[in-house]
Amino acid sequence: MLWILVSLVLMSVKVIPEFKEQWSLVIAIFWLVSYVLVIIYSIRVWIRTYSIQKENKRINDILKVIFKSIFFLVVIPLFILIIYFAHAISDWEVYTEKKTLDSHTFYIYENDCFPSSSRGCRDYYMNVYEKNKYLPILHHLIKLDYYADSLYIEKDKLILKAAYGYKEKDVGRISKVEL
Repeated sequence: MLWILVSLVLMSVKVIPEFKEQWSLVIAIFWLVSYVLVIIYSIRVWIRTYSIQKENKRINDILKVIFKSIFFLVVIPLFILIIYFAHAISDWEVYTEKKTLDSHTFYIYENDCFPSSSRGCRDYYMNVYEKNKYLPILHHLIKLDYYADSLYIEKDKLILKAAYGYKEKDVGRISKVEL
């Protein structure tokens, strides 16, 4: 059960785009190991049930074992797959660029309207992530409701300026994030 929880936690971690395929493989390996461990557990429970000599409890124990086997071998893996695919489908962010400023690496993701359209939609947003210094994972810094084309660091703060010529109402907007 612990392996299943670990695989669910791993699915929620956002990794750098260059590491995305390997990360899917890591998740698949954790899921496969948890499935094998569940099969081993089910076999042990079946063996333990058949070794009991009490005839009056045998039917009750067999029904419990069948329920546990179906639950662990079908329901939980199906639940994990549904969560994984729902997460993959709902992730409409598109990786647009990577910027390195000083010793920081930033990844910019944009989410346009669905279905895809020009940047003029009202649901547009932009997420900025910072790469962890030691691991290939991303830390969320800020979510902007405008397009920022200028990023720079000043006094340990990331400053994001709105793009000119995109939307008149956003011109001059600035967001600051502590690093």
